[in-house]
Amino acid sequence: MLSLHQRGLSLIELLIAMSAGLLVVGAGLSILTGALGAAGANLLRVRLHQDLQSVTEAIARDLARAGEWALADEVTLVSANNDLQLSGSQGSISASVLARDGSTPSDAFGFPNADAALRGAPLVLMQRDGAVVRRHDLIVTGVPAPDRLTLSIPDGVVLTQTRAVAGSWSILNPFAAVSVNGTGTCILLRYDLDGDGVQDDEEHFGFRLNSMRTAIQTTTTARDCIDGNWDAFTDPAHLRIASFDVRRLRAPLTNAGPINAMTDAYFLRLEARLTRDPQATRSVEHLVQSRNSVLE
Repeated sequence: MLSLHQRGLSLIELLIAMSAGLLVVGAGLSILTGALGAAGANLLRVRLHQDLQSVTEAIARDLARAGEWALADEVTLVSANNDLQLSGSQGSISASVLARDGSTPSDAFGFPNADAALRGAPLVLMQRDGAVVRRHDLIVTGVPAPDRLTLSIPDGVVLTQTRAVAGSWSILNPFAAVSVNGTGTCILLRYDLDGDGVQDDEEHFGFRLNSMRTAIQTTTTARDCIDGNWDAFTDPAHLRIASFDVRRLRAPLTNAGPINAMTDAYFLRLEARLTRDPQATRSVEHLVQSRNSVLE
């Protein structure tokens, strides 16, 4: 039985207690909301970094393959171990491939796709003219037989000798050309994607910053940085590319011989921001070493 002296909380006390409780709950919710917001922002920044890293690594894989040619080793061995006997000294000529003994025909170009792979490729010839060694750049116009090439000598050039000994000539890699525009916002490269040694129309690769400077675009067919078919490589609805900069670093190989052998590396820098949160920015720098040396 309740005593006459016992009583509950008054209405004022109850309101005060409820107000205090609401203040505590409100403060807790405020802290929780802030923590969730910070966690969400951090998650977006982590995703930004991961996405930017993925884009950089994808570009780096292509840069590392620049100049890759399935026939590079075979063609290098041919010029290192065989002589050329030229049919003339100017204009359109043929060249017989001879073993080092100077008389035995060599089926050096008997590998598959030789004609398609080498047609149009530069052939560099080093010849002595008195005390001077001169370089001549000829063009391979065909491989009619495994022991014979057809060549085009540039107008105005007259060769001083019709015999080229092993090591004094070389067919250059048709995939070797790499082009970076003056601002470093576009790079064009080639590599032998299908490994058949032949340069196909779909083996012209490139990356560029788009004209609105918001995204990176890529191509497999374009021959220059302005025209051609370019597709989106990054999505500006999520990621806005603020900066794309690629630089080619070229150095000579030691003991390269009379024909210059070069090795390439590429410095790549990307900066991006989140479209939803422009204050969230990240930048990535990457140094890519090409796996293929280049004769020039």
